[in-house]
Amino acid sequence: MAVGLATQNRYIGGYLAITVVSLVPALLRFYVLRHRRRTFSLLVSDVLFGLTLLIMVGVRVYDTYVMVAERAVRARAHSEAEVMIGTLSVVWLKYSLAEVLLHLLMIWLVKGAFVALYWGLVPEDGLKFSKLLGWALHATAVILVATWVAMVAVWLTFCPKLSDNWDLSAFLAVKFCSPHWGMLTQTLWLILTLITDIMIFIIPLTVLRRLRMSSLERKVLPLVFLMGMIPIVAPIVRYFVMLHDGNLISRAGTGQVRGITSLEKFHLVVILSYLETMGAVLAFSMPAFRGLLKSSGRPERVRAMVMEERKGPHRVKKSLTQLAMGTTYADEQEEERRLTRIMEDSGRGSEMGSVSTRTISAEKYEV
Repeated sequence: MAVGLATQNRYIGGYLAITVVSLVPALLRFYVLRHRRRTFSLLVSDVLFGLTLLIMVGVRVYDTYVMVAERAVRARAHSEAEVMIGTLSVVWLKYSLAEVLLHLLMIWLVKGAFVALYWGLVPEDGLKFSKLLGWALHATAVILVATWVAMVAVWLTFCPKLSDNWDLSAFLAVKFCSPHWGMLTQTLWLILTLITDIMIFIIPLTVLRRLRMSSLERKVLPLVFLMGMIPIVAPIVRYFVMLHDGNLISRAGTGQVRGITSLEKFHLVVILSYLETMGAVLAFSMPAFRGLLKSSGRPERVRAMVMEERKGPHRVKKSLTQLAMGTTYADEQEEERRLTRIMEDSGRGSEMGSVSTRTISAEKYEV
């Protein structure tokens, strides 16, 4: 009686797991960084990332409804063809087109959030390094906007008429026109994704050289880059899954095409898209938890010493936590200059005995 019910249950389970893994760290990121001093670029970064999460929640809610409805159809169907007929509708086809465009928007919003975040890491010391990085960020921002506009334009104009995307009779006759299975659209998507992802991946390498990180932070850093590889690998796998068995249309309006052969194959494509989004969200969220790693470097102990003197032991831990969470290179430079002035004014810069005593005391409250 039931057709593919076990497979559908696994599909729903995988979907829920990916959704939880995507949303929980992203929401925790906002909580962890709630006290961070936000420059304009960091504020823009948070806004773009917040929009990504809002779109993700909306898409996932409707996806859940579609999956539950498909499960109900499978429970009473006798064949896969009956499942296809019972599941497809004009509304579903319209939403399918909108979902892909929303998926593109989410991925590109996260990339924009990365660029804005990198901008907050640019050291404002007048070095040539900063100017070159600034030009690179400008170019990346322009390329991101241009590639997203190009993708949407190609996607919407792939078929002779926009309404061909939800022509149910043509879809059931396997003579449909859809950018989902277009060789042009999928190849362009893969190429532009790889180009922009590699740009986003390379830019921080120049910034990381100037950030102060503890040994533990340096050990965790490869994990962040591993998460950043998921949005690069997932589209490649998705492309070749769709290319296999000749599922990509070489040109719109060329008559009968093979297209998607089953909903299970369609589920695999969707899961790979979910993984792409998950990797992008995790890669953006994980650096925010840098402050939860214990750092035993001397700059943190000096800050603790001065903060303990001025604010008392109870506030040392809070101040250090806020400093570690999202501290940029420019913030550290400004903080170092401020603390140096405080120490010089108080005359404690040369009192080594007193410094050692307060350093030992500060280690009790070190984050």
